[in-house]
Amino acid sequence: MIALALVVVSCSSNDPVSPQPTGDQPKTGSTFSFERFSTDPTTGEPISSTKLRYTATITQTGLTFLGKTNVSKMRTEGIGEVTDAYIYYDPNGDFSVAALYNNVPTGWVTWPVASHTKTENVIADTTYSVGGISISNKATATTIYVGTETMVIGGKDVTVVKMVQTLESVVTSSGVSQTISLSQDGYFAPTIGFFAKTFNDGQLNPVSGEKMEGVLSVLVAYDLK
Repeated sequence: MIALALVVVSCSSNDPVSPQPTGDQPKTGSTFSFERFSTDPTTGEPISSTKLRYTATITQTGLTFLGKTNVSKMRTEGIGEVTDAYIYYDPNGDFSVAALYNNVPTGWVTWPVASHTKTENVIADTTYSVGGISISNKATATTIYVGTETMVIGGKDVTVVKMVQTLESVVTSSGVSQTISLSQDGYFAPTIGFFAKTFNDGQLNPVSGEKMEGVLSVLVAYDLK
């Protein structure tokens, strides 16, 4: 439906312990440009009229943050706001992200790019008061390795690691809990040092019960420093 610069051409997950090719850690000034689409609730295909372009840039490296050293800071612009996040390239080849919400960092979320070991991370565990009512919110991320695929990015075959992450938020108030879950696929390119594609399928509207649009982001260009 949409002519994207990145196309899945093969898939293999028969050897989960095979080492994946890796590249150097992206340096300050490296950029990753994406196209983002809403996806059709029925077919999952990208809706061309919803296309937005955004760019993520490595702005700092060698930082110490949330108990880790040699952390990089990344800024994303072009989707209506500017957001910052911290990323960490683990010596074992895994990749971790800590986002900022209202300038408050979340916990680290690890994608098992090389270890292929399921990870479970607490993103947030907070309690606050609204109108004298205590509300607690615990958010977690569970990520599993699926396999490897070959994708074409900028005319070149690139090996990517597919993972599936389940985000779960449990909000409790007055003894009543509500759970919200979201699943997203991440395709990480070790030789590039970042995601080549992410996709989350549309969720069910809690009121109408109808499936909502999903979101697809595709790497269309990058510049490694």
